[in-house]
Amino acid sequence: MRIGRATRGWAKAVALLAISAMALPATAGPPADGNPLAGSEPPIIAIWQESAGFGPMGWEPCLRAAVWADGRAVFGKDPKSWGRGLLVGRIAAPRLAQLRRDLRATGVFALKGSAYLVPDAEVDCISLRFDGLKQTLYWDEVESPSYGANSRPTPNYLALKKAWRTVNKLVVDALPQQAAPLPGRFKQPPRSWYAKRAIQSN
Repeated sequence: MRIGRATRGWAKAVALLAISAMALPATAGPPADGNPLAGSEPPIIAIWQESAGFGPMGWEPCLRAAVWADGRAVFGKDPKSWGRGLLVGRIAAPRLAQLRRDLRATGVFALKGSAYLVPDAEVDCISLRFDGLKQTLYWDEVESPSYGANSRPTPNYLALKKAWRTVNKLVVDALPQQAAPLPGRFKQPPRSWYAKRAIQSN
């Protein structure tokens, strides 16, 4: 039996609407402040930009990706960069289980240094909490040789940079191809998203 184009279009619209509802809290409609993640449980994986430092006027926090234990994923339209628009989809359970195994294998939970920040500069965060393990990393993704810890890199700093790149790639590669636009804007996440405070490391 052949399905008409209009029927297929309607089915796709219904599927995208269902995906869009995944990340919203269990309340009637989006939150009044426009934050689509307000009231949700902390994600098990999250990558976001907390601050742009002395960035442009009107700057707001940016989300690269956030993944919950049930596979819900909210991420930027271009997760390889910092942007405003959000998408929502779902990572299948087997793929999420593999992602968790791959993240553990990076050694990210065993890092001796977790925060390498420059005063008044950008603050980017990776927070992981699953399988009884917790970690939050702080960096600015700047690799200029004369900038910050790059000028005198320690083994701990180099290990963080390596883990940072690997974690980002693993998470971005695992994001679902089928996703729907998510109304609202990402706002500064609650403290529950942070598994560890930003204490400057050596």
